[in-house]
Amino acid sequence: MRSKTRWGVAVALIAAMPFMIDASLRTDSFSADMIQKMNGQSIQGKLFVKGNKYRMDMTEEGEKISIIVDIPANKTKLLIHSKKISQEISNTSLKSLSNNPFEALRHSSEKYDSKKSGSEILNGYECQKSEIYDKENKLMTVWVSDELDWPVKIVLEVEPSREVELINIKEEPVEESLFQIPSTYKEMSSPKKDKVSPPSEETKTRSEKRELDTKGLTALEKAVFEKLEEKNIQRVTEDGTVQIRERNDSVLEEYFPDWKIFHLSREKKIQGGTSFSYIPVDKVAVHKKDESVLIISSPATDMPLESGLTLVQKENIRLKNKEDVEKFARVLDALYFKRSKVQDIEPLGEGKWVVYTGTFINHLKGFLIKVDSSGKIIELSYSLKIKEK
Repeated sequence: MRSKTRWGVAVALIAAMPFMIDASLRTDSFSADMIQKMNGQSIQGKLFVKGNKYRMDMTEEGEKISIIVDIPANKTKLLIHSKKISQEISNTSLKSLSNNPFEALRHSSEKYDSKKSGSEILNGYECQKSEIYDKENKLMTVWVSDELDWPVKIVLEVEPSREVELINIKEEPVEESLFQIPSTYKEMSSPKKDKVSPPSEETKTRSEKRELDTKGLTALEKAVFEKLEEKNIQRVTEDGTVQIRERNDSVLEEYFPDWKIFHLSREKKIQGGTSFSYIPVDKVAVHKKDESVLIISSPATDMPLESGLTLVQKENIRLKNKEDVEKFARVLDALYFKRSKVQDIEPLGEGKWVVYTGTFINHLKGFLIKVDSSGKIIELSYSLKIKEK
């Protein structure tokens, strides 16, 4: 029996479904044939699921590939078998969200609103049908089996429309070796230079460009872009330029007087307005004196909020009663979301609190806080599946 579900406590997707059956009856591993339809073409592949990991085998443009996803670790491995190479990317990277419908759903189900639209029997499994909306636009329709704790069918409604469906589902043991990278495969990475050589003209040009890019920025803003560069997030790409704007909020200024909070977005000027592209960082906190930077991303799954915990511990914030927690909830709202989401607060036992921020299919989701006897915050996390509505 799993103590945590794949979608509910691992990273974020729509399989946080109501407990229609005893949790002990849920399958921990299964395999299925996977049919993907896009642009009038159908691609058949194979899906293997075990606990919080899954693997997709398919053929694209004559090339046999495998995609191995570790949900808690937020890591995706792409294997190209003919070349015996592998590449690691983040589950929430643009490449992953564009090509993996399960991770696209996982991300969108947290970012946008969802609503139930009944239940259906699909390929032998009772599924909860739900729709995900961005305002009035329907983005996705999904059928999730509570027994499998997994979506049986996903339809992406926006162009280019796409559909994935599982058939021939077999509840059976799945070998752990399927999630291991063969020792003969080479990891795709930037080559390391053993010797220090004089900078080339190209390197000089990049350095000069970086200096030009940071002209007019404050020291704190420069520290932000240096941190992003460490995380391989380029300021300027073909998708647009990362824009940095100070987040002015009285509650953040009250709780974090020694820090500047900035909001980040990737923007590109187009005819008729501005386009916005995905960036894996929503906000950053920069210390006014030592210029240390903490990266903050809106939670898109059940996950520990390590940067937020570091921030509140550095400021020695204490929560001694419900009134303290209610006020601190406004801090979490401002720190992690663009608009207010906090709906309710509830104690979960001695030293534990939950701050509810909405619903995820049939469950309440929100922040989980744990404090010690002095009120010091010792754990801070987010969960999509705290309890049924």
